[in-house]
Amino acid sequence: MKYARKSYGRNRRNPRSYRAKTADILKRKQYFDALATGLGAGMTASESLKTLLDDGELSNKSKLSLAIRALENGSAVSQAFQKYLNITDIEVALIEVAESSGGLAKSSRAVAEHHGRTVERARKLKVRLILPALVGIFAIFFLPLPKIISGDLSISTYATYVLAIGIAIFVFG
Repeated sequence: MKYARKSYGRNRRNPRSYRAKTADILKRKQYFDALATGLGAGMTASESLKTLLDDGELSNKSKLSLAIRALENGSAVSQAFQKYLNITDIEVALIEVAESSGGLAKSSRAVAEHHGRTVERARKLKVRLILPALVGIFAIFFLPLPKIISGDLSISTYATYVLAIGIAIFVFG
């Protein structure tokens, strides 16, 4: 790859795997959404991103202000985003192509919508996994209670099984 930069969000044990946190994806969605909206309204890229500085929920305003300053000093959008806003290599390539073809607003909107769908899928997945997790907890902790009370299952055997299950969940994730 032609970009020699630190890859944010990569798993340290397996650097080839990429797991972006939902909060990081949401931030990148906000960047691209503001960029697309501003460019569509005829604003410059730096003016578009300045609208995010007024937003109270954004946590890394210092990096955003550095990116805005780089844009005001004549830096390309792809370079400013890559250097300060922790976007992926694919997003950098998309911005470069969009800048050269003149479709930066349309491409930014598409990337923002993609990130929005990704965040929504992650939220739905978490909600859908709650019930199976509760059933699993119920099965591990509450179903053996009658056998423990009646004496058919010793507490030490039960604790060993629960510990083994906990270790397996920790190791295999």
